[in-house]
Amino acid sequence: MTPEEYERWMIRDCARCGRRASKSAEWSDGPICRTCYDRAMRVRGRCPCCDNDRLLPGRDTDGAPICRDCAGIVRDFFCDRCGFEGLLLGGRLCEHCTLADTLARLLDDGTGRVAPAFLPLVKILLEMDRPKSRLIWLRNPNVVRLLQGLATGSIPLTHDGLHQETPWRTVTHLRDQCQQADIDAWHTECGATRRPTQSFLRWCMTSGRMPRLTLPPAVITQDSEPLHQHRRLAILRRVLNDVSLPLRARVAGALVLLYAQPVSRIVRLTVDDVIDDETSSPSGWETRRPRCRSPSPT
Repeated sequence: MTPEEYERWMIRDCARCGRRASKSAEWSDGPICRTCYDRAMRVRGRCPCCDNDRLLPGRDTDGAPICRDCAGIVRDFFCDRCGFEGLLLGGRLCEHCTLADTLARLLDDGTGRVAPAFLPLVKILLEMDRPKSRLIWLRNPNVVRLLQGLATGSIPLTHDGLHQETPWRTVTHLRDQCQQADIDAWHTECGATRRPTQSFLRWCMTSGRMPRLTLPPAVITQDSEPLHQHRRLAILRRVLNDVSLPLRARVAGALVLLYAQPVSRIVRLTVDDVIDDETSSPSGWETRRPRCRSPSPT
Protein backbone atom coordinates (compact mmCIF):
# COMPACT_ATOMS: atom_id res chain seq x y z
CA MET A 1 0.00 0.00 0.00
CA THR A 2 1.40 3.36 -0.99
CA PRO A 3 1.44 6.33 1.40
CA GLU A 4 -1.32 7.91 -0.66
CA GLU A 5 -3.47 4.79 -0.44
CA TYR A 6 -2.81 4.47 3.32
CA GLU A 7 -3.85 8.09 3.79
CA ARG A 8 -7.00 7.52 1.76
CA TRP A 9 -8.14 4.30 3.44
CA MET A 10 -6.75 4.43 6.99
CA ILE A 11 -6.44 8.03 8.15
CA ARG A 12 -9.69 9.39 9.59
CA ASP A 13 -11.04 11.87 12.09
CA CYS A 14 -11.74 9.83 15.22
CA ALA A 15 -15.44 9.83 16.11
CA ARG A 16 -14.61 10.05 19.83
CA CYS A 17 -11.62 12.35 20.29
CA GLY A 18 -11.77 14.17 16.94
CA ARG A 19 -8.05 13.64 16.35
CA ARG A 20 -6.99 12.81 12.78
CA ALA A 21 -5.11 9.53 13.01
CA SER A 22 -4.92 5.98 11.78
CA LYS A 23 -8.13 4.16 12.58
CA SER A 24 -8.10 0.92 14.55
CA ALA A 25 -11.79 0.10 14.15
CA GLU A 26 -14.94 1.22 12.39
CA TRP A 27 -17.75 0.99 14.89
CA SER A 28 -21.34 2.13 14.92
CA ASP A 29 -20.39 5.64 16.05
CA GLY A 30 -17.68 5.96 13.38
CA PRO A 31 -13.92 5.45 12.95
CA ILE A 32 -11.98 4.87 16.19
CA CYS A 33 -8.30 5.75 16.64
CA ARG A 34 -5.86 3.50 18.48
CA THR A 35 -5.90 5.61 21.65
CA CYS A 36 -9.70 5.58 21.90
CA TYR A 37 -9.78 1.88 21.00
CA ASP A 38 -7.41 0.97 23.85
CA ARG A 39 -9.39 3.19 26.22
CA ALA A 40 -12.66 1.48 25.21
CA MET A 41 -11.10 -1.90 26.03
CA ARG A 42 -10.73 -0.80 29.67
CA VAL A 43 -14.35 0.20 30.25
CA ARG A 44 -16.31 -2.41 32.17
CA GLY A 45 -19.61 -2.29 34.01
CA ARG A 46 -23.33 -2.89 33.67
CA CYS A 47 -24.72 -2.07 30.24
CA PRO A 48 -27.61 0.42 30.56
CA CYS A 49 -29.37 -1.21 27.60
CA CYS A 50 -29.30 -4.94 28.42
CA ASP A 51 -28.27 -4.76 32.12
CA ASN A 52 -25.41 -7.25 31.60
CA ASP A 53 -22.15 -6.73 33.48
CA ARG A 54 -19.38 -6.92 30.86
CA LEU A 55 -17.02 -4.97 28.60
CA LEU A 56 -18.58 -1.70 27.37
CA PRO A 57 -16.70 -0.60 24.24
CA GLY A 58 -19.68 0.95 22.40
CA ARG A 59 -21.55 4.23 22.82
CA ASP A 60 -25.27 4.98 22.70
CA THR A 61 -26.73 8.13 21.18
CA ASP A 62 -26.02 10.04 24.40
CA GLY A 63 -22.40 8.86 24.53
CA ALA A 64 -22.90 6.44 27.42
CA PRO A 65 -20.79 3.22 27.34
CA ILE A 66 -22.73 0.11 26.19
CA CYS A 67 -21.80 -3.47 25.33
CA ARG A 68 -20.79 -4.57 21.85
CA ASP A 69 -24.08 -6.37 21.21
CA CYS A 70 -26.18 -3.31 22.01
CA ALA A 71 -23.80 -1.10 20.04
CA GLY A 72 -23.98 -3.31 16.98
CA ILE A 73 -20.25 -4.04 16.97
CA VAL A 74 -19.75 -7.20 14.91
CA ARG A 75 -16.33 -8.17 16.23
CA ASP A 76 -16.19 -9.97 19.58
CA PHE A 77 -13.49 -9.48 22.21
CA PHE A 78 -13.46 -12.85 24.00
CA CYS A 79 -10.09 -14.51 24.64
CA ASP A 80 -9.84 -17.78 22.72
CA ARG A 81 -8.18 -19.45 25.73
CA CYS A 82 -9.79 -18.20 28.94
CA GLY A 83 -12.92 -16.50 27.57
CA PHE A 84 -12.20 -13.13 29.23
CA GLU A 85 -13.77 -10.21 27.37
CA GLY A 86 -11.26 -7.43 26.87
CA LEU A 87 -8.34 -6.25 24.80
CA LEU A 88 -7.08 -9.04 22.53
CA LEU A 89 -3.47 -9.34 21.39
CA GLY A 90 -1.80 -11.77 19.02
CA GLY A 91 -3.59 -15.07 18.52
CA ARG A 92 -6.78 -13.56 19.94
CA LEU A 93 -5.45 -13.97 23.47
CA CYS A 94 -6.11 -11.53 26.33
CA GLU A 95 -3.28 -9.66 28.01
CA HIS A 96 -3.17 -12.09 30.96
CA CYS A 97 -2.83 -15.18 28.76
CA THR A 98 -0.29 -13.42 26.55
CA LEU A 99 1.74 -12.50 29.63
CA ALA A 100 1.63 -16.10 30.87
CA ASP A 101 2.92 -17.37 27.50
CA THR A 102 5.66 -14.73 27.40
CA LEU A 103 6.89 -15.59 30.90
CA ALA A 104 6.81 -19.32 30.13
CA ARG A 105 8.96 -18.71 27.06
CA LEU A 106 11.49 -16.41 28.70
CA LEU A 107 11.86 -18.45 31.90
CA ASP A 108 12.11 -21.86 30.25
CA ASP A 109 14.99 -23.73 31.89
CA GLY A 110 15.50 -25.90 28.82
CA THR A 111 12.99 -28.58 29.77
CA GLY A 112 9.94 -26.81 28.34
CA ARG A 113 8.88 -25.64 31.80
CA VAL A 114 9.48 -22.56 33.92
CA ALA A 115 12.57 -22.87 36.09
CA PRO A 116 11.31 -23.84 39.59
CA ALA A 117 13.13 -20.94 41.26
CA PHE A 118 11.09 -18.50 39.17
CA LEU A 119 7.62 -19.88 39.86
CA PRO A 120 7.06 -17.35 42.70
CA LEU A 121 8.07 -14.50 40.36
CA VAL A 122 5.64 -15.73 37.69
CA LYS A 123 2.87 -15.89 40.27
CA ILE A 124 3.55 -12.31 41.40
CA LEU A 125 3.65 -10.93 37.86
CA LEU A 126 0.44 -12.70 36.84
CA GLU A 127 -1.42 -11.44 39.91
CA MET A 128 -0.45 -7.81 39.38
CA ASP A 129 -2.78 -5.29 37.76
CA ARG A 130 -2.21 -3.91 34.28
CA PRO A 131 -0.56 -6.90 32.56
CA LYS A 132 0.08 -4.69 29.53
CA SER A 133 2.76 -2.79 31.47
CA ARG A 134 4.44 -6.12 32.30
CA LEU A 135 4.37 -7.05 28.61
CA ILE A 136 5.99 -3.75 27.65
CA TRP A 137 8.70 -4.38 30.27
CA LEU A 138 9.33 -7.87 28.88
CA ARG A 139 10.01 -6.44 25.40
CA ASN A 140 13.17 -4.80 26.71
CA PRO A 141 16.14 -6.74 25.25
CA ASN A 142 18.07 -6.36 28.52
CA VAL A 143 15.16 -7.89 30.47
CA VAL A 144 14.91 -10.76 27.97
CA ARG A 145 18.66 -11.47 28.22
CA LEU A 146 18.63 -11.30 32.01
CA LEU A 147 15.60 -13.55 32.51
CA GLN A 148 16.76 -16.15 30.00
CA GLY A 149 20.24 -16.19 31.52
CA LEU A 150 18.89 -16.66 35.03
CA ALA A 151 16.45 -19.37 33.95
CA THR A 152 19.06 -21.43 32.10
CA GLY A 153 21.75 -20.93 34.74
CA SER A 154 24.21 -18.95 32.62
CA ILE A 155 23.69 -16.08 35.09
CA PRO A 156 23.93 -17.25 38.74
CA LEU A 157 20.75 -16.65 40.70
CA THR A 158 22.61 -15.01 43.57
CA HIS A 159 23.14 -11.48 44.85
CA ASP A 160 26.70 -11.56 43.53
CA GLY A 161 25.55 -12.91 40.19
CA LEU A 162 22.98 -10.17 39.74
CA HIS A 163 25.43 -7.54 40.98
CA GLN A 164 27.68 -8.29 38.01
CA GLU A 165 24.92 -7.64 35.46
CA THR A 166 24.07 -4.43 33.63
CA PRO A 167 22.26 -2.13 33.20
CA TRP A 168 21.74 -1.67 36.91
CA ARG A 169 18.24 -0.20 36.55
CA THR A 170 17.00 -3.38 34.86
CA VAL A 171 18.59 -5.56 37.54
CA THR A 172 17.16 -3.42 40.36
CA HIS A 173 13.67 -3.50 38.87
CA LEU A 174 13.79 -7.29 38.64
CA ARG A 175 14.90 -7.65 42.26
CA ASP A 176 12.26 -5.23 43.57
CA GLN A 177 9.21 -7.46 43.07
CA CYS A 178 7.86 -6.94 46.59
CA GLN A 179 4.79 -4.75 46.11
CA GLN A 180 2.48 -2.79 48.43
CA ALA A 181 -0.18 -5.47 47.97
CA ASP A 182 2.21 -8.06 49.40
CA ILE A 183 2.83 -5.92 52.49
CA ASP A 184 -0.90 -5.38 53.00
CA ALA A 185 -1.64 -9.09 52.62
CA TRP A 186 1.21 -9.97 55.00
CA HIS A 187 -0.18 -7.66 57.69
CA THR A 188 -3.79 -8.80 57.18
CA GLU A 189 -2.86 -12.46 57.57
CA CYS A 190 -0.43 -12.14 60.47
CA GLY A 191 -1.31 -8.90 62.24
CA ALA A 192 0.62 -7.92 65.33
CA THR A 193 2.65 -11.16 65.37
CA ARG A 194 4.74 -9.68 62.59
CA ARG A 195 5.54 -6.41 64.35
CA PRO A 196 9.25 -7.29 64.75
CA THR A 197 9.44 -7.84 60.99
CA GLN A 198 8.39 -4.26 60.39
CA SER A 199 11.75 -3.12 61.73
CA PHE A 200 13.47 -5.41 59.25
CA LEU A 201 11.37 -4.11 56.36
CA ARG A 202 12.10 -0.51 57.31
CA TRP A 203 15.79 -1.32 57.34
CA CYS A 204 15.48 -2.89 53.87
CA MET A 205 13.80 0.25 52.54
CA THR A 206 16.28 2.61 54.19
CA SER A 207 19.25 0.66 52.86
CA GLY A 208 17.82 0.51 49.35
CA ARG A 209 17.29 -3.25 49.33
CA MET A 210 13.60 -2.90 48.47
CA PRO A 211 11.33 -0.09 47.22
CA ARG A 212 9.72 2.28 49.69
CA LEU A 213 6.30 0.97 50.65
CA THR A 214 3.76 1.98 53.25
CA LEU A 215 3.80 -0.25 56.32
CA PRO A 216 0.60 -0.51 58.36
CA PRO A 217 0.82 1.25 61.72
CA ALA A 218 1.50 -0.87 64.77
CA VAL A 219 -1.68 -1.00 66.81
CA ILE A 220 -1.14 -1.49 70.56
CA THR A 221 -4.30 -2.31 72.45
CA GLN A 222 -4.33 -1.10 76.02
CA ASP A 223 -6.82 -0.04 78.68
CA SER A 224 -7.93 3.56 78.52
CA GLU A 225 -7.26 3.89 82.28
CA PRO A 226 -4.40 2.48 84.39
CA LEU A 227 -5.06 -0.54 86.59
CA HIS A 228 -5.96 0.60 90.11
CA GLN A 229 -4.12 -0.92 93.07
CA HIS A 230 -7.15 -2.72 94.54
CA ARG A 231 -7.93 -4.24 91.16
CA ARG A 232 -4.31 -5.33 90.68
CA LEU A 233 -4.27 -7.00 94.10
CA ALA A 234 -7.55 -8.76 93.41
CA ILE A 235 -6.17 -10.22 90.17
CA LEU A 236 -2.92 -11.15 91.91
CA ARG A 237 -4.88 -12.93 94.68
CA ARG A 238 -6.68 -15.00 92.10
CA VAL A 239 -3.42 -15.80 90.29
CA LEU A 240 -1.92 -17.04 93.57
CA ASN A 241 -4.87 -19.06 94.81
CA ASP A 242 -6.95 -20.22 91.85
CA VAL A 243 -5.51 -23.68 91.14
CA SER A 244 -8.02 -24.17 88.32
CA LEU A 245 -5.89 -21.84 86.17
CA PRO A 246 -2.93 -23.30 84.24
CA LEU A 247 0.27 -23.01 86.26
CA ARG A 248 2.15 -21.31 83.43
CA ALA A 249 -0.54 -18.66 83.11
CA ARG A 250 -0.46 -18.08 86.89
CA VAL A 251 3.32 -17.64 86.93
CA ALA A 252 3.25 -15.31 83.92
CA GLY A 253 0.42 -13.30 85.44
CA ALA A 254 2.29 -12.92 88.72
CA LEU A 255 5.40 -11.66 86.96
CA VAL A 256 3.35 -9.09 85.08
CA LEU A 257 1.44 -7.93 88.17
CA LEU A 258 4.41 -7.87 90.55
CA TYR A 259 7.29 -6.79 88.36
CA ALA A 260 5.57 -5.32 85.25
CA GLN A 261 7.58 -7.69 83.11
CA PRO A 262 6.61 -7.59 79.39
CA VAL A 263 5.30 -10.82 77.94
CA SER A 264 8.06 -10.75 75.31
CA ARG A 265 10.59 -11.25 78.13
CA ILE A 266 8.52 -13.70 80.15
CA VAL A 267 8.25 -16.16 77.27
CA ARG A 268 12.06 -16.25 77.10
CA LEU A 269 12.48 -17.30 80.74
CA THR A 270 13.78 -20.81 81.46
CA VAL A 271 14.24 -22.82 84.66
CA ASP A 272 17.83 -21.58 84.76
CA ASP A 273 16.49 -18.05 85.35
CA VAL A 274 14.72 -19.09 88.60
CA ILE A 275 16.70 -18.67 91.85
CA ASP A 276 15.48 -20.69 94.85
CA ASP A 277 16.49 -19.13 98.21
CA GLU A 278 14.70 -21.73 100.40
CA THR A 279 12.42 -19.04 101.91
CA SER A 280 8.91 -19.98 102.91
CA SER A 281 6.05 -18.23 101.15
CA PRO A 282 2.31 -17.57 101.67
CA SER A 283 -0.09 -20.42 101.04
CA GLY A 284 -1.09 -20.97 97.46
CA TRP A 285 2.46 -21.38 96.23
CA GLU A 286 4.95 -24.09 96.96
CA THR A 287 6.97 -23.86 100.23
CA ARG A 288 9.88 -22.18 98.51
CA ARG A 289 9.73 -18.71 96.96
CA PRO A 290 11.16 -18.34 93.47
CA ARG A 291 12.89 -15.17 92.32
CA CYS A 292 13.45 -14.50 88.63
CA ARG A 293 16.37 -12.78 87.06
CA SER A 294 16.17 -11.08 83.70
CA PRO A 295 17.14 -13.32 80.82
CA SER A 296 20.28 -12.48 78.96
CA PRO A 297 19.64 -10.43 75.79
CA THR A 298 19.47 -12.47 72.64
